Amino acid sequence: MGKRELLLYSQQRIEDKTNEITAIPLIPDPLDVSDAVVSIDAIGTQTKIASQIRKQKGHYFLSVKGDQNNLLEDIEYAFMSNAGLDNFEELNYGHGRIETRKCSILLALDYLQGENYQAWKDISMLVRIESSRDVCGVITQETRYYISDETIRSASYYNSLARGHWGIENNLHWHLDVTFGEDRCRARNGYAPENLATIRKLALQIISNANDKLSLKKRQYKAALDEEYIKKLIAF
Repeated sequence: MGKRELLLYSQQRIEDKTNEITAIPLIPDPLDVSDAVVSIDAIGTQTKIASQIRKQKGHYFLSVKGDQNNLLEDIEYAFMSNAGLDNFEELNYGHGRIETRKCSILLALDYLQGENYQAWKDISMLVRIESSRDVCGVITQETRYYISDETIRSASYYNSLARGHWGIENNLHWHLDVTFGEDRCRARNGYAPENLATIRKLALQIISNANDKLSLKKRQYKAALDEEYIKKLIAF
């Protein structure tokens, strides 16, 4: 498998005294998401957002948590009473870490109550991801649930969607915080936060595409000291 590229297409400023729920619908609106899969954290799991994605001919893969109590309870009960229409399990290990992931899927039509089934545009699949991580003998477990409008009956497919969703967190947000110190930035007024966020993401994309064995942190540091190196990064 080749290197997976991370490309930022759009970002949306959250206006004062609002939250992500008002900003999320503005992001896919100008984009062509036809035949693409849109994944969103639980805060974006809203019926209107799902309908908008389908209206734009895209597919949704939405995380379900406690904010959607009735929906979450229905999904949890569905998997308690059925092992899954299809199941997929994978094991990853290295550097003292062992991680197992099991993905199970069920048809929404068979298990959701009428109100929940009718509320979500074209809902088709319920997805459960059970993960267990053993780091030097310390074991942590987590279960996540998702809904999707797609009709593909392959647990491995939805597992790959979940991995791709969390790859955004690991490869974008984590590096913005750790590599660029975004959370420590005290710029709060006017357009400064938005402008700086744009510059950080552009810089992250540039150093991520470098063809060397340095870590992103070391590439950033070397670029600050070596004019020729930063020229190579920009020209890459």
